[in-house]
Amino acid sequence: MVRLLDSILALSLFIFSLETCWSYPTPVDFSGQLLRWDRTVGNPNVTWSVTTDSTGAQSDYEGLVADAARIWNDVPGSFLNLVQATAGEEVSIAIEFQSTIQGGETSSGYAVFEEFDGVNPKKCAITIADGTADWSGLAKTVLHELGHCIGLGHSLVPQSIMSYALEENTFGLALDDESAVSRLYPIDESKPKLPPGCAIAHGNTTSKWGVFLLLLFLLLPPMVVSFRSL
Repeated sequence: MVRLLDSILALSLFIFSLETCWSYPTPVDFSGQLLRWDRTVGNPNVTWSVTTDSTGAQSDYEGLVADAARIWNDVPGSFLNLVQATAGEEVSIAIEFQSTIQGGETSSGYAVFEEFDGVNPKKCAITIADGTADWSGLAKTVLHELGHCIGLGHSLVPQSIMSYALEENTFGLALDDESAVSRLYPIDESKPKLPPGCAIAHGNTTSKWGVFLLLLFLLLPPMVVSFRSL
């Protein structure tokens, strides 16, 4: 019985010592609020463009971003459509590939929401260090950062493209990623919901209490049995 109580106490202290979802300190901070582009089924397009300081790499990088955008566009249940901006068209997501970026020793890319139209994003900028990863790693970084500009936080599921674990995921989406984007941009035009599995409640202790109460609920029956056996 003593060991059981010690286990519950240890788990409780561990949970309350964590940030809600171990959010990576990028400028994408959702603070528990819904973050999404003001788009509808009838107006689903979010435009993107590519710039680079690497000579001769423009078309290769545009092709890479187009492949990543297509993956997000093909999510069942989501109407969101990432499209390359045409000449003179307003760009929503600006993606810049640089040979070196500030903090490139620890990060191969980051996303920043630079402008809002009220509460909705109007411009998002992605910076990618093209010299810090092989092509596979670069592709996954692009897909990951596009996810941030869509409005997703980090996932705790290692196989998710929105996790930190580039060695465990692929250039594709896991169920966690698809669930999140389909809840933000539901094709049935239902009310958008905060995506599950993503770091959208940074600094909010509500989820910690939820996990604690769930553990208590699961462990209460064996505790009662142990007391009755004394």
